[in-house]
Amino acid sequence: MPVKKGKERIDSSFELPLARSALLAIDVQQDFLDLSPACKAILKPLRELMEAFRARHLPVLHTLYHHGQLRYPGARDTRYCLRGSEGAREPREIRNEFDSYLEKPGFNAFHKTNLDHKLRHHDIETLVLAGLVTDYCVYATALSALEHNYNVVIVKDACASDAKALHASFLKRFSADRMGEVLPSGELLKRLERHHIMHKLEGIEWL
Repeated sequence: MPVKKGKERIDSSFELPLARSALLAIDVQQDFLDLSPACKAILKPLRELMEAFRARHLPVLHTLYHHGQLRYPGARDTRYCLRGSEGAREPREIRNEFDSYLEKPGFNAFHKTNLDHKLRHHDIETLVLAGLVTDYCVYATALSALEHNYNVVIVKDACASDAKALHASFLKRFSADRMGEVLPSGELLKRLERHHIMHKLEGIEWL
């Protein structure tokens, strides 16, 4: 007897802990935002996430990429994010002097940075990822975070790509393989509120 196909069943019990979580905004710089309308659209949900994490004394980190740092065979000279240019800047609306900033030399935010040290120093267990672009730096960082034994949540409307199909494909694969969670920002904000986690990380200070 043929099995009737329907919507994929979602295991509601699969919910990563957020009590010791950090938000990482990856390469939200003007040149990458200008790649597509979808990239620009991440700013509103990302700003809301940042405000929620800061209000709960949960760390917010940013990575920045500058042209010329990434070297690999066959690399194209795209000249994105030239150091000191307007294209390399973060939008003013998401900057915050109390957040932590890291400069990364490639796709993976853990590679040749002190990201892992910062997270472990403050007992972070779950890394919430947002930024640009999904199918390069966000995905590379997500896989590396798993290898560093962190739980990973990717916020699907707070990351984007200039290729919508690739954005959707990478998130679908990440979710289907149960490597972590893929959530809309609204659901993540509700979960932060529901768990009442403010008191668990009060007084945290970042280097």
